[in-house]
Amino acid sequence: MEAGQLMDDLVEEILLRFPPEDPASLVRAALVCKGWHRLISNPNFGRMFREFHHRTIPMLGLICNLENVDASSSEDHFVSCFVPTSACCQLCGRFVPKSSSSQLRPGCRSGWRALDARHGRVLLHTFPYGSTKTMVVWNPITNEQLKLPKLPQDPNAYRWGWSATVLCALGSDCNHLDCHRGPFHVVFVGYCSIKGMFTRVYSSKSGAWCELASAKNIHGCLRTKPTVLMGNALYFRFYDRMILKYDLSSREMCIILFPATINLQEFVLTTSGDFCFGLAAVEGSKLYLWSKKASPANGDDRWARSRVVELKTILPDRALSTSPSLCGFAEAVGVIILRTDDGFFTINLKSGQVMKIEHDGIDEVTSTTLFHTQASTLHKFRDLSSSEYVSPKAEPHCDVL
Repeated sequence: MEAGQLMDDLVEEILLRFPPEDPASLVRAALVCKGWHRLISNPNFGRMFREFHHRTIPMLGLICNLENVDASSSEDHFVSCFVPTSACCQLCGRFVPKSSSSQLRPGCRSGWRALDARHGRVLLHTFPYGSTKTMVVWNPITNEQLKLPKLPQDPNAYRWGWSATVLCALGSDCNHLDCHRGPFHVVFVGYCSIKGMFTRVYSSKSGAWCELASAKNIHGCLRTKPTVLMGNALYFRFYDRMILKYDLSSREMCIILFPATINLQEFVLTTSGDFCFGLAAVEGSKLYLWSKKASPANGDDRWARSRVVELKTILPDRALSTSPSLCGFAEAVGVIILRTDDGFFTINLKSGQVMKIEHDGIDEVTSTTLFHTQASTLHKFRDLSSSEYVSPKAEPHCDVL
């Protein structure tokens, strides 16, 4: 092997170990010399970098729904805002206000509420709830914004609650490290008195909605909250003591009840590294983690308290003058987001790392764990105006999951 090739291989091995949470460091490295620039700009390096760090996907920021900070607006109760949690994203990603005269903080977007984020995409919808629903799938890396076609009208579907989520259409056939340009699905779940609980799925390939399942025996009011994906199933929250499980393969729905000891007002859905679906709840100064596992005796699923985190040992005293509340869970990285008297904190359940979020007024959080390293693709969040939309191309059929 020539000396030059050996040196390139050694440099490449060093560059692969740069921290994934700071992709700007690769940009700086690319400016050192032409040889390093050639190595880093090679598409194979980006693939190798993502594969090398696939167990430590960085959380670059949070898509947060804030309380209305525009006193002049009477109709918008929420605004959506990108809150960076990585130094490299302090300036690159943000929503732009609707107009230069807007009183909203920089980085906020009024009238849109972030519903979910997964596999490099963010799902947003118009607010308030009573208005005609418009949903948009936004790709922060490419800045593509796809306005979804309107849902077919169903009696009372919105009155009795609904929820929706976005996910890669390839499922388990994809490692989800760089699928933000690939096909995707939006799963919508609603309830009406005629059909009971029903699901509709939007396919980016067909550009249309398909009704895939309904269950007349399932009744309840869904919460428009972020979902979790575990294995091949999605989990949605109700207002009462139930969780809806939707199997993407069988297209079947079922109800899961959770322990009576969990505070109804203070829990979020979670997942864990051992492929378990679970819950997180706060009581006093303790964070309780529950998981649903198969019983070794009969194989039936049962709830078990898997872990208790004493918040007094990891949060400052001033943050615990009253009991903290849960704002969200970053599914891909296992991070809990807490609201305290001292602001907002993230807790990485795997590493134990705690970080304070410097932003006020957060009501709920939808995480975004984008994993991309090329600086040329970092975009600002633009105004979701009609001129920005990519119109879906309708097909005569609709792909199913």
